[in-house]
Amino acid sequence: LLYPLAAAGASLAYALAYSSLFGLVLRESGGSGLRYSLITAFGSLGWGLGGLIGGYSYSLAERASLLLPAALIAAAYLAVIAFYGGDEGGGPSPRVGELVKGLRASSLLAASVALSWAGLTFIYGALSIRLSEEFESPVAYGLVLTTLPATAGFIARPLAGIASDRVGHENVFVLTNVAYTLVAVASVYLSGTLLALLWVIPLYPFRDVAVSIAVSRRLPRSLQATAAGIISFSSSVAGMAGVAGALLAPGASFGFVMALAGAFMILSTLALAADVASWRPRASGRDS
Repeated sequence: LLYPLAAAGASLAYALAYSSLFGLVLRESGGSGLRYSLITAFGSLGWGLGGLIGGYSYSLAERASLLLPAALIAAAYLAVIAFYGGDEGGGPSPRVGELVKGLRASSLLAASVALSWAGLTFIYGALSIRLSEEFESPVAYGLVLTTLPATAGFIARPLAGIASDRVGHENVFVLTNVAYTLVAVASVYLSGTLLALLWVIPLYPFRDVAVSIAVSRRLPRSLQATAAGIISFSSSVAGMAGVAGALLAPGASFGFVMALAGAFMILSTLALAADVASWRPRASGRDS
């Protein structure tokens, strides 16, 4: 009972703090994929260092190693409170009508993000287990699981921002859905070093920039924390889909899980197509 309660409390605190911080990042990005990618590149760097240090510290101290990340998380959010000097108000507080209108305008996009996240949940979960079987050392596993892909992501982040601004955020989102579907198929046939290299391909920065800025641009500046909440909520819904899938098919094969991930990516793309088709006439109506 203690571990589920601890996990629930940690998740609640993370969701509350991260949505607020993410809202500040989106507001400071001003709808620019490049600006967003430059800010969040350091998140990739921290993720990579955490994977390396986390695997090493756990091998030394096991449960006591949790004290270090707990202190670092607290320090990170306290630093934002102490040193953030931006326009914290972001303008007048949004009215309820504006909030409802913003949520309705982004509902199909949020559904697409949630479906894509569901596919990623299956891909990441199944592939992480496969990688743990390939690399038994905690240090090697942490290096492959987080440090190498995060380092590649740190390098790719600016490119992702430029691509998203030039090609279009929704278009890049579609391309990453297609790419992840191909990864799901290829992972069934690869193992060892080739599987690790497939895992390291920096697709996530492109998806993250495209999704974050696409949702951000649907809402006014005063609702950027709401935009962050929509993205966070979509990932939470996807997590529940992952839990439901594990309960309904506990003995599912790796190939079946990857096929399911590909199906979610296709559904996500269809929802995004419906969103773009409904959004463009509304945008044209405002411009006329």
